[in-house]
Amino acid sequence: GRTEIKQEAFSACSNLASVAIPNSVTTLGWCSFASCNNLSDLTIGESVTTIGQQAFDADTSLVKVIIPNSVVSIGGAAFSQCYSLRTMIFGNSVSSIGYAAFTYCPHLDTLIFLSETAPSYGGGFYGGTPDTLNIIIPCGSYHSYSYWFGTQHNYTVPTVGLTMGITSEQPQRGNAICFVI
Repeated sequence: GRTEIKQEAFSACSNLASVAIPNSVTTLGWCSFASCNNLSDLTIGESVTTIGQQAFDADTSLVKVIIPNSVVSIGGAAFSQCYSLRTMIFGNSVSSIGYAAFTYCPHLDTLIFLSETAPSYGGGFYGGTPDTLNIIIPCGSYHSYSYWFGTQHNYTVPTVGLTMGITSEQPQRGNAICFVI
């Protein structure tokens, strides 16, 4: 089967409502599904390792995206301008998230990270996102995520406790909650 969905392969397919990327695919190219305004049902195959830049940019009907455990890299602006997006779940292998990957997602309210190791991030995350954001990370991964959220994104992750909150010195951007894996 095909291992790559090439750049702009399905870009601006306004009638595309559902996509199931097969397990044979390992790479989603630049803008491969960008501007698919009616895309609301997305299943990313378990063999995809790379989501290219702007792959799902401006897919305004996406509400929830589950990044499978196979994905290692998410390109810049990959989910930018997904105006209906509320929830992102990141599999345990995501090690790199590109610049502005989730900017201008005004309804984004929950990020769930399954990895105990925080991914590197290119910055520019919070432009156009809501004032409150719930971040759920594995218990025991505080130190890994404290740099990711604390230094780059105005979040503080304490080293003790099950519920993590924002310190009074930080902007009130949201809450972080841990879970046991």
